[in-house]
Amino acid sequence: MAGAVIYLHALRLRLNVFWVDTAFSADLIRLPFVDMLKATSVNEHPPFYYIFGKMVIALFNDHPWSFRATAFIPFLGIIILAITYIRREFGYSAAFIMVAFSSFTPASVTYVMETRMYELGCLLVLISMLCLYCIFNKSAGNRRLYFAVFGIFSVLTAYTHYYLTVAVCVMYLSLILYCFIHKTDVKKCVIVSVLAVLSYLPWLGIMLRNFGVRAGDWWATDYAHFDETMKELYGLKRFYIPALFVIIVTLIKLYMEKKKKQDKSFSLNASAKFWFIMTGVVMILGTFSVGVIASEMIRPLFLSRYIYPLASSAWLLFGISIKETVGLGVRSKRLTSAFSGALSLVLSLFLIYTVFGEYRVNLSAQREASIDTVNSMNMISIPEGSTIYSDFEQEEFTIAGYYFPGTTVIPENAAFYYSVPAEDEFYLVFKSGSAAAAAENLQKAGYETMLVAENVTLGFQGDLTILFCEKY
Repeated sequence: MAGAVIYLHALRLRLNVFWVDTAFSADLIRLPFVDMLKATSVNEHPPFYYIFGKMVIALFNDHPWSFRATAFIPFLGIIILAITYIRREFGYSAAFIMVAFSSFTPASVTYVMETRMYELGCLLVLISMLCLYCIFNKSAGNRRLYFAVFGIFSVLTAYTHYYLTVAVCVMYLSLILYCFIHKTDVKKCVIVSVLAVLSYLPWLGIMLRNFGVRAGDWWATDYAHFDETMKELYGLKRFYIPALFVIIVTLIKLYMEKKKKQDKSFSLNASAKFWFIMTGVVMILGTFSVGVIASEMIRPLFLSRYIYPLASSAWLLFGISIKETVGLGVRSKRLTSAFSGALSLVLSLFLIYTVFGEYRVNLSAQREASIDTVNSMNMISIPEGSTIYSDFEQEEFTIAGYYFPGTTVIPENAAFYYSVPAEDEFYLVFKSGSAAAAAENLQKAGYETMLVAENVTLGFQGDLTILFCEKY
């Protein structure tokens, strides 16, 4: 199953399709390192995703599939963890759920190929949480290594998206409580916590400043509510309701089991799973709550996709809980594993079958847009160093900037009715419906306009006209 879902998503890897947000990410990745850091410091997201993107581009060069690989590579990482460590530690039920949900929820179908930080966040959160589980599991060896890896990946997680900072804070709170309550690894806990705080301090002031700026000019008029947010994690309409129910039942079961004294190894394993699942639940609900509180007190600042990087943990919690819940009525561990694995496989196949139609629509739309884009690009040559005026850009989000690298793109939504450009020559990349009016106004202002191409498609933006404009 893992190989099949990897192949299905790899079919979209080479498609040359970008939209405003993904084109903006690609533009930032292309910037020199220092310029990229400066750009992200005035944007709403911290820089690690763009650093990761620069490493990917350095390995594979500047191709459309290289930018899309910044999401596909983390997806591969999740699948590899699912069929290796997660399968060995938590069983086939968790592995099946991880493979299916990381590939074929409506949200994951999108983010596996988006040049955005959400899939990378998903992988980093999963690695951080698995390290935390190893710390909770006293029977795990080389605890110093788990603390070190947790410290590194938790900081990288916080540097990937601002709402992930909330999730990381919950992880550290859980770690601190666990170590002090159980009087174990307190020194390691204090060291890794202090180092994490010191590591994030350089960006903390930038985060607070950006929060204030974005709160003043944010575009959203409403924020994601609970139902919408949970669907982002589990998909399938209100499937999150039985999923959360199974997780809650598992928490109660594990809490009762960890109190048992007759089987010490069994109670330790139950304790580790209890702390792990509880951390995941609080992390998801805590991030959602912070988003809602900020939206209620200031203005809408929480979108449903901001919770997606926590989806990997949500899927794992559900996969573990299926086996634990099945075990309530079955005494045999072998029978429990077999039945829970079969149940998870059926559920996984049902999920893939249900969402496969949405995947096919996505693949077809991207293929069509990619073919039209490649055909359009074969007709166009805009030299580097040129200035482009475009009426379908959104502020600093520049699709034209991605497809014509090395150019300066200026959003122009007024079709030059009230002003004229300062440049003597430039290119116009306009929607065909407004290109004629813009050309007429430029001609009145003393510019000669020459048709470069029409019926152009750039990514998901079609029906464009490109003109070269030169001062008389």
